[in-house]
Amino acid sequence: MGHYWETYSLVLGRSMTVRELLARTGCVEDSIFTPEDQEEIDDFLWEGQQEPHRWTAVWAGEEGNWVYLVTPHSASATLPNRLASVSRATTAVAFSRVFAMCNVHLWEEQQEVTSFEVMRSYERSGNAPDRLLPLLEQVGCFDGGLEWEGKGLRIVYELTGVQVPQLTPGSITMASLPAIP
Repeated sequence: MGHYWETYSLVLGRSMTVRELLARTGCVEDSIFTPEDQEEIDDFLWEGQQEPHRWTAVWAGEEGNWVYLVTPHSASATLPNRLASVSRATTAVAFSRVFAMCNVHLWEEQQEVTSFEVMRSYERSGNAPDRLLPLLEQVGCFDGGLEWEGKGLRIVYELTGVQVPQLTPGSITMASLPAIP
């Protein structure tokens, strides 16, 4: 996704509906819609870029037992209060990219299990910061290299099995997300 946006976030919640994920992240209820064509998608994304200090456009969908939300041009969906809300009675996995900085978050039952910047994955926070250590080693977080976004997205994929599909009319739900909850 980084070839489209230098900044974006991805939040996944297990065992909930798309509307529930949108509500838990704080999306505006009356802004939720299913786009009918690519022009409607493009127009809403463009509109969401015009006032980033107030709101941004998001899209959401589901794959398997997970629902996902993508926030282009913003990492605000990964704020701790939003991830705590998403993880209420379930698990939330999140990834954000802000230019070269890529972060991964794992939350369960409104508690931060582990969070880290992929480039500095040896510095982890949370209640169980080492829980993902074998996975971090498996994807090469400690091997150097510069493909931090790919490593972070691979961690998300290994945890959820979700590969976020392309923006396809009729298969996604869109909404507006206030910049500050």
